[in-house]
Amino acid sequence: MDLLQDLDYEMDEVKEILSQRRTERLEENGSKLAMLLDISKAINSILHLDELLKMVMDMVIKVTRAERGFLLLIDEQGQLQVETAYNLEGEKLKRDDFKVSRSIIDEVVKKSKSIWVTDVGRDGALQDRSSILELDLKSVMCVPLKVKGRLIGVIYVDSQSISESFSQEDLVLFETLANHASISIQNAKLYWMAITDSMTGLYNHSYFHRRLEEELKRAKRYRSCLSLIMVDIDGLKRVNDSFGHLEGDRVLTGVASILKDNMRAVDVICRYGGDEFMIILPNTPGEKAQKLCQRIEERIKEKLTRNDGKVITVSWGISSYSALCSNKIELIDRADGEMYRMKREKGR
Repeated sequence: MDLLQDLDYEMDEVKEILSQRRTERLEENGSKLAMLLDISKAINSILHLDELLKMVMDMVIKVTRAERGFLLLIDEQGQLQVETAYNLEGEKLKRDDFKVSRSIIDEVVKKSKSIWVTDVGRDGALQDRSSILELDLKSVMCVPLKVKGRLIGVIYVDSQSISESFSQEDLVLFETLANHASISIQNAKLYWMAITDSMTGLYNHSYFHRRLEEELKRAKRYRSCLSLIMVDIDGLKRVNDSFGHLEGDRVLTGVASILKDNMRAVDVICRYGGDEFMIILPNTPGEKAQKLCQRIEERIKEKLTRNDGKVITVSWGISSYSALCSNKIELIDRADGEMYRMKREKGR
């Protein structure tokens, strides 16, 4: 009788433990689903592609608890390119760390289906693959990013120190997140195409006008300074006529690249016309804008030359928000006038 009572007591304990585990699992799943809902709302509200990709990658790492994560998108040539990569601590990985199992990624791309390997050491089909052996992978998940059945990329996560770190529930959540992310990424790419210049990758003319109005309203509301720079490439027509449009395009994209490299994240750089650029500088007085222009001209002279060896030069004009220059048209006209004055004075 005592033995039976002890067995009954132990069975009750087991039932209680199992019940507690089920409750904990339900609570954990409920928490993950709530987080997934919040993630979906957040990523659907972001149209800037770089911000979106970073958020998606951050959330994937958070949901899966992976040690590393990579988001790859298919480029215009049909090749997969790593767009963003982070580790568990939320740190962006350097290019030297862009080492993934290409065999797994290639298989996901080929079959357009997810791969989930919770313990690589027990998977006979994977344990001997060179990329897995080289990276000493323990657990891997890779899911496709698809829009209306068309593959646009993949998200890959792995663990190099812990086997069985990804559960079946992790995979389901991962795939659900990837489905939401795919639509948001496609929307962001379409939006980005609508607001950027295809040759230089800078913002386009229409986006410039919209952003300048927004920054002017902000400057008026917070009584902050705002400067506008117009930059014109000197003699670009002569370059096109003498050396061909391919050479002109090289000069144009070269200047655009130098502008991007010398601006802050808050600055807005736009291709305004054929050989003209506009730069919106929030919280920047005219004196600082002048120093920036001088630095840009020096960089262009250092790095860009024509086919005949002559240096490329640019002219610029600056306008700043003030009581005498307080709306969009006045700012543009002032910068344009100052730019042409510089051209006349320097014989360009």
